[in-house]
Amino acid sequence: MKKLCCLFLALLLLMCLSSALAEQETEAFGEAEEESLRFPRAEEDLAEGYIRQELSPLRSRGAVCQGDSLTGSARNLYDVLMPCIWETAEGKRESTVFSFAVESIFAKTTYTAAELGVETLVSGGKFTQEARDVLNALISSECALRQVMNALMADSPYELYWFDRTAGMRRRGPSYSGTSRQVTFKGEITVSMEVAEEYAAGSCQVLPVYGLGVAASARTARVIVDAYEDESDYDRLRAYLDALCELSSYHYAAEAGEVPYGNPWQLIWALDGDPETEVVCEGYAKAFQYLNTLSKSRVTVISPAGYLNGAAHMWNIVTMEDGQNYLADLTNCDAGMIGYPDRLFLVGCATGSPGEGYTFSVNGRTVTYVYRDTGYSEAQLRLSPRDYPSPKPVVPVFTLSASRGYAGCCLVLRLQEHADSILIRETGEEITCDGAYALIPLREAGTFAFSVAAVVNGVVSDYAEPVSIEVRDRETTVFSLPSGLERVEAEAFRGAAMTALSLPDSVTHVGAYAFADCAHLRFADAGSAALDETVFAGCPDLVLLTDDIETGLASGVPFLLR
Repeated sequence: MKKLCCLFLALLLLMCLSSALAEQETEAFGEAEEESLRFPRAEEDLAEGYIRQELSPLRSRGAVCQGDSLTGSARNLYDVLMPCIWETAEGKRESTVFSFAVESIFAKTTYTAAELGVETLVSGGKFTQEARDVLNALISSECALRQVMNALMADSPYELYWFDRTAGMRRRGPSYSGTSRQVTFKGEITVSMEVAEEYAAGSCQVLPVYGLGVAASARTARVIVDAYEDESDYDRLRAYLDALCELSSYHYAAEAGEVPYGNPWQLIWALDGDPETEVVCEGYAKAFQYLNTLSKSRVTVISPAGYLNGAAHMWNIVTMEDGQNYLADLTNCDAGMIGYPDRLFLVGCATGSPGEGYTFSVNGRTVTYVYRDTGYSEAQLRLSPRDYPSPKPVVPVFTLSASRGYAGCCLVLRLQEHADSILIRETGEEITCDGAYALIPLREAGTFAFSVAAVVNGVVSDYAEPVSIEVRDRETTVFSLPSGLERVEAEAFRGAAMTALSLPDSVTHVGAYAFADCAHLRFADAGSAALDETVFAGCPDLVLLTDDIETGLASGVPFLLR
């Protein structure tokens, strides 16, 4: 009986031991709770800062500061997130969901129940609530996500221009498995960062075009700066004006409020070389300032904001080596604008003040610039009373009195600015100017191509783009009115089938529509008669021969001097 009792107790003990072993060997699985964080909105324009950083020849990214305060798993997470953030900023990565093997973050991935301070990890095939709470706290502590992100935002703030801080980020994982005695972390830790609407293709999906554009603009900026680094201050700034007006054009839809604030206001679209990207005034002004900042310049360029004729506007103030400030409005120096090509470049104003604004007369129109509170001092905003003296005439802007001509006549070239003379590159001729006028002789029939430079005080400008004119011999069959005739009445020869016309000097009066609708009329020698605008109405191919520039200009008909 005693043996039977001992055997029963042994079996009972064996059953309890087996049950305990079974409990310890049961493997359970779990997943860390998701962690979400939000941050305050950035106080500065990070996109602009990123552009400035990328354009800087002294740029030094990756110099850790706040990251040095992190240790262990937090420092590991910082180190793997940093290059992902850079790649996203550069347009090399579209997804802002970043996943990393847990082993690359956690130096220790297995813990015992005793190390975690719990009696058992698993009960009934599941992790206990106490164990889950301890594991979640451990993972959060190891990842130290808020500390990691604060360090990243401190050390690489501009690379995070795309991050919507107010929407925040999430951390998921890792998963874990274990028994009642120990647990092991496995799988991945995933960090998801929301993208600001301006740069987003979707949730946690960035449009790469911005980052790629910044890189392209940085390359373009350096090419421009390097090309003109050895030029004088004036010539370098003038080259920047020409380059920016060539690279970009005005974004009228943005001005009209049809697109949200973003790229059209940034300098990257002014420099990226893409003809589809256009900018408003802010883009022109910022690009001009940054090009000067990149160069070995002795001058200072700032970009104050204010109003142009009452509309919001941004332009530049340039402090040249003479210590004087000059206005430069690149937007309005572009093609088709009021100050084209340089009427609002490095200009001063004898009247006005920083407080009241400055008014200029440009191409017959009045424009007034008024500063708003920009943080600049009066000394920085006060303009010189005179324009900056250009050391070299600009490429001449001119109009021609006709697009075709006749041998033995002179084509009238009208310059936008007065010059002493013009040079014709193809023939080597130098032709003296009468103020803003120059007469180019058409000696023989053929196609005459020429490029013009202006000479002012002995200094020669660059040559303008070449133009050409077709020169014909005068027709041998000319409709001539008899000598001594004094008057041609209204509509006298309207619709006549003539190709050439010569009026004798005795004609002093020509009536309205006298030669109107002569569709085949190619040239007319008007003598000294006074003509009104109706005389040759409906003569689309007519070139008028005259001996007076003012008469030719007033006629509204293409003309040559006899």
